[in-house]
Amino acid sequence: MTLEFTRNLGPLTTLAADGIPQLELTAVQRFEKRQVAILPDGCPAVLDVTHTRTVMLGDVLSAEDGTWVRVGPAPEEVIEARAASWLTVCRMLHQIGRRRALVELGDLTLSFKPDHDVERLASDLGMTLTKSVRNFDPEPWVFGREPA
Repeated sequence: MTLEFTRNLGPLTTLAADGIPQLELTAVQRFEKRQVAILPDGCPAVLDVTHTRTVMLGDVLSAEDGTWVRVGPAPEEVIEARAASWLTVCRMLHQIGRRRALVELGDLTLSFKPDHDVERLASDLGMTLTKSVRNFDPEPWVFGREPA
């Protein structure tokens, strides 16, 4: 049986979210309004949240039969670029913004999906690059949703 999730209930408190199965989605998947996914129990599901805001980490999606799933991060390959100054971070953000690339902000760090052009720019600005596989939570307002 395929479940169809059509409502985004938004984030629930930690206590209310306990016991709700977690559906792991990559950063790009969380921006897609319509897609097919596999639930933690192996059942197929259709996510059709076209009449809602962007799906964010911690949001709870509701199916027509009342089933809920909580959106969690799927580990993915990420490049972390560390700068020596905020001026370098700003210069790099300008370049990333021109490319409309997803970016996660940290303390003197920017994280983004692997992209040889962006990596070269960061390196040219003197940033230290580190590759890793981890949860990636980019800034949401890049694609039209205001931060919470």
